[in-house]
Amino acid sequence: MENRELKRVFDQVKLFPERQEAMLERLLSGERSGKTVKPMKKMVAVLVAAALMLMACAFTVATGLDQRIVEYFKGEPKDASLMSAGIVPVEQSHTYDNGWTVKIKQVLMDRNSIATLVELTAPEGIVPELEYRIFDMEPTITSAHGEELLLGGMPRGIPLEDPDPEDNQATILWSYDVLLGVEEMWGGSFTLTPRQFFWSTKEGPVQFSDGWSCTGTLPTEDAGLLYQMDEPFSLEGKELGLKSIYISPIRFVFTLEACDPTMDTLHEERGSVSLTLEDGSIVKMEEGIYSASADQTGETDDCRIQFQPEKLVDPENVTAVTLYGQTFSLNGLQPVTE
Repeated sequence: MENRELKRVFDQVKLFPERQEAMLERLLSGERSGKTVKPMKKMVAVLVAAALMLMACAFTVATGLDQRIVEYFKGEPKDASLMSAGIVPVEQSHTYDNGWTVKIKQVLMDRNSIATLVELTAPEGIVPELEYRIFDMEPTITSAHGEELLLGGMPRGIPLEDPDPEDNQATILWSYDVLLGVEEMWGGSFTLTPRQFFWSTKEGPVQFSDGWSCTGTLPTEDAGLLYQMDEPFSLEGKELGLKSIYISPIRFVFTLEACDPTMDTLHEERGSVSLTLEDGSIVKMEEGIYSASADQTGETDDCRIQFQPEKLVDPENVTAVTLYGQTFSLNGLQPVTE
């Protein structure tokens, strides 16, 4: 197949330009290096590559999700409906007086987390260091009745794969664990205000201080399921209580009564937390994506433990949860409706 034919095939597939170019370059590299590649073998490689990209494109179209969010949460085409419920397309950008541009692409939400795809563009000549990209943003959630909701949260910025680490752009998946859980958010609105971006070990952070904010409307329903448990639960010889469990495609959260969030077991035995699916398979938790917090209202001594599953899950397919060696069945339980 001639080079121009390869390019024509790739032109039919709408994916990120840099990924198209990289894959096309790999397919053409054999010919450029002088290696002999059988025509049929090359044709098969091209068709397989095109088919894979079309599947990825179809996933994104079906869910409304940017492919980079899909990849981070390890989504597959069959999971399209799981992801679509919490997605909010945004596509709002602002260029500051300092020459930096912040673009908020998409927001993915459930009652316990906010995941936001952010693209940053520096002035020409500035290259954000690949190993040092920390983005800070302030979220505000307002209910459908106009009431600002108390969040209390733990932010984290995840630098995503950079196809060209030498250019002036960076992509961040900014994630915010809502420590209290937000029950009245559905149908409300959100405001995201960029604050600063640490991009260099030699320079101070760039400040975003002119007051620009990104706004949008929240989903009308939760993609997750909340179960009221009220089960006895023991940990480190102490009698606690398993109050509730929440499972969404991207989060697993449980609330313990009479719990100290600094207990060693909560932090040292995270590998013993998992979900059991209908087919008997086990979904473990993503290493390092974790938070434990006390009830910040001061009204109870509850603590909330949050995890990110190692892959997307269908909450309706979860039949049991295992917490630090203790397993609780969900069979026969009805999720809480609000």
